[in-house]
Amino acid sequence: MASDFVTLYPGRAITWIRREVRTTTDSLVADLDGPARAAAAAWLNDLVAAGCAVRELRSGSYAYYLQSASGGWAWLAYRIVEQPSLSVAHDPRLVPLALN
Repeated sequence: MASDFVTLYPGRAITWIRREVRTTTDSLVADLDGPARAAAAAWLNDLVAAGCAVRELRSGSYAYYLQSASGGWAWLAYRIVEQPSLSVAHDPRLVPLALN
Protein backbone atom coordinates (compact mmCIF):
# COMPACT_ATOMS: atom_id res chain seq x y z
CA MET A 1 0.00 0.00 0.00
CA ALA A 2 1.48 3.34 -1.01
CA SER A 3 0.13 6.77 -0.35
CA ASP A 4 1.40 10.28 -0.79
CA PHE A 5 1.11 13.36 1.36
CA VAL A 6 2.52 16.73 0.33
CA THR A 7 2.97 19.61 2.75
CA LEU A 8 5.40 22.46 3.20
CA TYR A 9 5.45 21.86 6.96
CA PRO A 10 7.82 19.18 8.34
CA GLY A 11 5.77 18.79 11.52
CA ARG A 12 2.69 17.82 9.53
CA ALA A 13 4.71 15.29 7.53
CA ILE A 14 6.02 13.64 10.70
CA THR A 15 2.51 13.65 12.20
CA TRP A 16 1.27 11.87 9.07
CA ILE A 17 4.08 9.29 9.29
CA ARG A 18 3.34 8.67 12.96
CA ARG A 19 -0.39 8.22 12.24
CA GLU A 20 0.38 5.78 9.40
CA VAL A 21 2.83 3.82 11.57
CA ARG A 22 0.19 3.57 14.32
CA THR A 23 -2.46 2.39 11.82
CA THR A 24 -0.06 -0.13 10.29
CA THR A 25 1.09 -1.57 13.62
CA ASP A 26 -2.54 -1.92 14.72
CA SER A 27 -3.39 -3.85 11.53
CA LEU A 28 -0.27 -6.07 11.67
CA VAL A 29 -0.93 -7.52 15.12
CA ALA A 30 -0.19 -11.11 14.10
CA ASP A 31 2.64 -10.10 11.76
CA LEU A 32 4.81 -8.10 14.17
CA ASP A 33 7.01 -9.86 16.66
CA GLY A 34 7.46 -8.53 20.18
CA PRO A 35 10.64 -6.50 19.61
CA ALA A 36 9.31 -4.84 16.42
CA ARG A 37 6.02 -3.93 18.13
CA ALA A 38 7.89 -2.62 21.19
CA ALA A 39 10.23 -0.51 19.03
CA ALA A 40 7.31 1.00 17.11
CA ALA A 41 5.40 1.71 20.33
CA ALA A 42 8.47 3.33 21.90
CA TRP A 43 8.97 5.55 18.82
CA LEU A 44 5.29 6.52 18.73
CA ASN A 45 5.26 7.43 22.42
CA ASP A 46 8.52 9.40 22.33
CA LEU A 47 7.76 13.07 21.66
CA VAL A 48 11.46 13.94 21.78
CA ALA A 49 12.01 11.50 18.90
CA ALA A 50 9.18 13.22 17.01
CA GLY A 51 10.90 16.58 17.48
CA CYS A 52 14.20 15.10 16.29
CA ALA A 53 12.41 13.71 13.22
CA VAL A 54 11.06 17.17 12.40
CA ARG A 55 14.54 18.70 12.70
CA GLU A 56 16.03 15.92 10.58
CA LEU A 57 13.39 16.48 7.90
CA ARG A 58 14.06 20.22 7.90
CA SER A 59 17.67 19.46 7.03
CA GLY A 60 16.89 17.08 4.19
CA SER A 61 14.95 13.84 4.64
CA TYR A 62 13.59 11.44 7.22
CA ALA A 63 12.87 7.71 7.08
CA TYR A 64 11.23 5.30 9.51
CA TYR A 65 11.46 1.54 8.94
CA LEU A 66 9.41 -1.23 10.50
CA GLN A 67 10.29 -4.87 9.97
CA SER A 68 7.54 -7.49 10.10
CA ALA A 69 7.42 -11.24 9.49
CA SER A 70 6.02 -10.71 6.00
CA GLY A 71 8.51 -8.00 5.01
CA GLY A 72 9.48 -4.46 5.75
CA TRP A 73 7.62 -1.19 5.78
CA ALA A 74 9.19 2.19 5.09
CA TRP A 75 7.91 5.71 5.52
CA LEU A 76 9.99 8.32 3.73
CA ALA A 77 9.77 12.09 3.82
CA TYR A 78 11.74 14.53 1.74
CA ARG A 79 12.15 18.24 2.20
CA ILE A 80 10.27 20.35 -0.34
CA VAL A 81 11.79 23.71 -1.12
CA GLU A 82 9.20 26.35 -1.79
CA GLN A 83 9.90 28.27 -4.97
CA PRO A 84 10.10 32.05 -4.53
CA SER A 85 7.18 33.99 -5.95
CA LEU A 86 9.47 36.66 -7.41
CA SER A 87 12.12 35.98 -9.98
CA VAL A 88 15.64 37.27 -9.49
CA ALA A 89 15.24 39.54 -12.50
CA HIS A 90 12.33 41.37 -10.85
CA ASP A 91 13.83 41.88 -7.42
CA PRO A 92 17.32 43.46 -7.29
CA ARG A 93 17.75 42.33 -3.65
CA LEU A 94 17.87 38.73 -4.90
CA VAL A 95 20.58 39.26 -7.52
CA PRO A 96 23.83 37.73 -6.25
CA LEU A 97 26.89 39.93 -6.15
CA ALA A 98 29.46 39.24 -8.82
CA LEU A 99 32.68 37.75 -7.50
CA ASN A 100 35.73 39.64 -8.70
